[in-house]
Amino acid sequence: MNLKAISSLSILVLLLGVSSSSYHLAFALENTNDQSILKKDLQSIMNDYKAAVTKAKADLLSSIAKAKAELKLDIQKAKVEAKAALIQLKAAVDKNNLS
Repeated sequence: MNLKAISSLSILVLLLGVSSSSYHLAFALENTNDQSILKKDLQSIMNDYKAAVTKAKADLLSSIAKAKAELKLDIQKAKVEAKAALIQLKAAVDKNNLS
């Protein structure tokens, strides 16, 4: 397909989508006609969103704290293992020097 045909088709699909969504919105508002229900729904959505953001922040901070603690433990473990390896290496060198 050429570029003009693709762009024309894309514009047509977008226009149909916009007109369809505005029709559904108008239909939904026409059927309820009760702004308090919409406000309650919006408030509920906002409260859920705030709770989800707060939980996500807490989870993020918790995971960062856990990662820091694990990193410290891994560093300590690596230091102990490195020291043990150096002691073994020193013992092997000293044994070779005595031979």
